[in-house]
Formats: sequence, C-alpha cells, structure tokens
Amino acid sequence: MGKVIIAGGGGSGVSSDECTATKAEVLKGYSAITADSDDGVVEGTLELTGDVSDSQVLEGKTYYNTNPKIKKKGSMVNHGAVSISLNADASYTVPAGFHNGGGKVAANSLVSQTSATATSAKILSGQTAWANGSKVTGTIPIQGADVSGTDRAWATGMSNWAGTINLGIRNGHYLNGVNWIQANIPEYQPWNIKKGVNIGGIVGTFEGYVPTANDLYVRGNNIAGFTSTDRTNFSFETGQINYSGVGIGSWGSHASMSVDNINLTGKSYLNIQFALTKTDNSGENFNLAIVKPGATLYNSQLGLVSHPANTYVVDKVMSIPLSQIQMVVKIGIYFYTKPGTSFDGAIQRIWLS
Repeated sequence: MGKVIIAGGGGSGVSSDECTATKAEVLKGYSAITADSDDGVVEGTLELTGDVSDSQVLEGKTYYNTNPKIKKKGSMVNHGAVSISLNADASYTVPAGFHNGGGKVAANSLVSQTSATATSAKILSGQTAWANGSKVTGTIPIQGADVSGTDRAWATGMSNWAGTINLGIRNGHYLNGVNWIQANIPEYQPWNIKKGVNIGGIVGTFEGYVPTANDLYVRGNNIAGFTSTDRTNFSFETGQINYSGVGIGSWGSHASMSVDNINLTGKSYLNIQFALTKTDNSGENFNLAIVKPGATLYNSQLGLVSHPANTYVVDKVMSIPLSQIQMVVKIGIYFYTKPGTSFDGAIQRIWLS
C-alpha cells in the first residue's frame, strides 16, 4: 500500500520522497503530499465512477459504487448450471440472474416425441408421417372412380347368397371419390322379372311363361290339366304349384296330383323341375310316377324317379327315361311319408323331351 502524508497546518517537513502513493491513488476531493507532488500538497484524482446496481452483483457479494464510505450488497440470483429438455414447439424462458455457463437447453429425441403405431401400410400412398422417430411414407393404394364420368368403381367380382348380392372391392385400397361399386348384369331388366315384383328397385313387367309343345305344366300354365284331390296340400298358383302338408295315418302315400291319357310315343324323357324347402323327418320320398291309364300312382308303375324328402333342393330336375314306355299313360306326383311328417315345396315345370 502506498504511503500518503496528509498535509497539516504549518507543514511538517515531509517530502514526496517519503511517499509511495501517487495523486491518482488519492480520492478526489482529498489533498495530500504524494510521490508525484514534488513535496507539495495536491488533490487526489482517484474517483469512484461505478454504475452497477445491486441486481447486477451476485447475491452474497459486496461492492462500492460511487461512495467509498458505503459498502453495498449484491442481489443477483445465482442460478448456477441450468439443464432443461424441451419437446418440439416448447420454449424455456431464461430467468434473470447469473448462469455459470455449465447449463444446457436440449431437445428431446424424436423417438420420445413421436410415439405411434402407424406403419407405411396404414398411411395413404404419397402421404408422410413421423412415427417413433422416423419419417414414414404411406403405401395404401388409392382407388378412384374408374367408371368414366361417374363416382363409381368396377366390382372385382359378384356372388349371391339366398337373396343377397355381394360385390367385390379391391382389398387394401382407399376409395377416393367413390360412392358406388358397379357390376354389370345385362339380364337384370324389368322384362325378366315377374310383373309387380320389386327386386332391388327394379319392378318386373314379365307376365308369364310361354309354353312349348312339349310342356305339360310350366309356371302357372297347366297345359295337360293336372288335378289333385289333395287341395289342402297342392295349390295351383299363378307361377307354380305349391305343395305342403302333414302326412297322417301309417306309412303311405299322401299329397298327390296327376293327369291321365298322356301320349309318350316318340318322347325320350319325362322331366320335372321342383323345389323342396322344408321337411322335418327322414325316410320320405318325393316321387314322379308313370302308370297305366286309370291306375293308381302307387301300383303297377311303368316308371318312377324319387328324391329323398330330407334333402332340400332349389330348381332340381328329375327325369324318367321313356325308351321302354312308348304308349299312352297316366302321370302323377306324390309323397310317400311317415305319419306326422310336414313338407313344403313347389313345382315349376313338367315336360317331355
């Protein structure tokens, strides 16, 4: 520390050589003999000109500002090393205070921010997404309308199950701008549907079947004149002969219809087209028989073909060869049933060929 001699009244004979402080080391406003005052008394030039405030000095530290007689205390918060991890679109407001340079603001990994289950097969072709830290490009093919000028796409196939129509579509495709699946059915026309019947919005105009020369019965046209004494079991309707009923008594023949005096000369087959839609027992038969004129259907049969009544069918055709029966005969249809057996079905056509 420099030595300063403060001049007193009347002098003391002290010289600058005995001093080590210079006037630049003596506070301004104070006089002294200094090492550079040539033994004279000079005013110091040291001046406190600080401009900091308490908030700019660390908390717990002291300082002098412009007044050497007043010691001040800092209030700046010491944050040390701050470490923050942020997700995308997040922010961190840096607080006022001291930071020691050891802190770090880092971004969290994309894997941690993009947890997802989507794969390329779950995203539309040409579209991208981030999943589990990776950018994924979609591969789902886009199916647009391919029937020109419409919002329809062609069906890949078609099937029908007992009153339902099923149209195939392209599996795994995204339908864009497609509101309908189209399949062409050229025969799906009003004139091919029975008059008054609505099938899928198409109301039929067809009024009946035109018999051929070989038809004995066809869709409501009873050309040969079949009759039945079992009116409760056989019902001659507009488009078919319905049969239903319950066998009674012991084993035997029930529910029959027939026509007499049919000439089979020159014919090869007697045919029947029918449906069997219900039965609740086994061992019964649905029979088409040929007998001599005036005979019962169950005796002295010239020809017979049977279908087991416990097997359901739709539009089945049965035939009897006629090569050995070239004569005038009686033709009939009957059930041979167990007692209590119920049955339902329909006859659409009986003809010679």
